[in-house]
Amino acid sequence: MSMALREVGANVCATVAPYNAGVAGSNPSPPRRKGGRPPRPSNQVELDPEVVKALERQRQAFRAKFGRDPGPTDPVFFDPNADEPTPIDPERFERDMIEVMSRAGIDPALMYATNKTGLKVTEMNQYLLSDEDLAEWQEATEEYHELEERLGAGEE
Repeated sequence: MSMALREVGANVCATVAPYNAGVAGSNPSPPRRKGGRPPRPSNQVELDPEVVKALERQRQAFRAKFGRDPGPTDPVFFDPNADEPTPIDPERFERDMIEVMSRAGIDPALMYATNKTGLKVTEMNQYLLSDEDLAEWQEATEEYHELEERLGAGEE
């Protein structure tokens, strides 16, 4: 399994360059608005502190591997066997993602739905998805349970 997925686990599947650009919480003293909360430009998303730490570990791994800071076009999840920054193979990423989800004790129905739909639905991101995407996700989880019941009953 790649170091990237061992460290991050799941849910960050994009190039973030230079890893803290546009990450709320990465600036130690952002300007404040009324109510004490920093303003959030439309191109920023608030990340969980654990994700910010994981991205920092990825930045450190990048430095260790390539001897420099990542640039704006460098991948967050890179091929650890490549001599130049190269994105990790998507199929390998998916295999590693499923392995991490399994070891984390994630419900197999959710893993099935992620694999089938390509969506990674969480309480924190579900409001961003369309009704159609949420319905597709729900159908996939239900399909998993139906398959599980049929296989458990000896049907094929």
